[in-house]
Amino acid sequence: MLPRNSRRALIKILEENGCRLGNGKARKLPEAKLEIEITQEDFNHLKEQLLSSGSIKKAPGRGGAIEIIPSTPASEQESSQSINGSKPKESVNNRIDNLITSLRYLPGARVKQNKHTITLLCGDDNDKLYCGWEETKDSYFIQYRVETGRDDRSDLAEKLFHEAISPLPTASVQRLSNFTTAYVGENVAQCNRVVKRLMALLEDVTLDNAPQQSGTTPTASADSYFNEIASIIR
Repeated sequence: MLPRNSRRALIKILEENGCRLGNGKARKLPEAKLEIEITQEDFNHLKEQLLSSGSIKKAPGRGGAIEIIPSTPASEQESSQSINGSKPKESVNNRIDNLITSLRYLPGARVKQNKHTITLLCGDDNDKLYCGWEETKDSYFIQYRVETGRDDRSDLAEKLFHEAISPLPTASVQRLSNFTTAYVGENVAQCNRVVKRLMALLEDVTLDNAPQQSGTTPTASADSYFNEIASIIR
């Protein structure tokens, strides 16, 4: 069993090596630093933990590679401001790429990247949420939408969102007529943790707004449903 500080050790090693390493070096360097043997199975488990937490992402390279998902602290942003006072911004596409990399490794989550958002199915595929980046608020968001032909469960969504963001003092929830949105800040790992909390909460309740079979024609509805799930998985 790996020591509890293994994840911190691997992140530290990545930071010391340009934030990116091939899988081989990423496995061997922590062995030397921690003075322990790390099996391939141990390394795979360690890597999956960091992928699911939103701390790293897979990168191209012979044999595969990993790299840290950047998260620029406020102090660093301020120091990098240009003369006119503006600060460089990470592109929306990069933000979405980092987020979907983080979310696709969450156990039980099925994600699909859209043009501007990410669709997330969870809760035995009964619950559909949207995630993305809101440029005007400099924040990742998680959103419930009232779907046509489905009950309006905005009250439940608002309650779940408030519970999920409760550890984050700067996060907020905004409710409009057909949308309820949680804004969780600019840290992708923080967004990942809020999604995980929401998924845990949705084990006991349901928003019931995802595509499901209904009526007296279950076969046709099921075909349509599984086609959509296959599309999301692709």
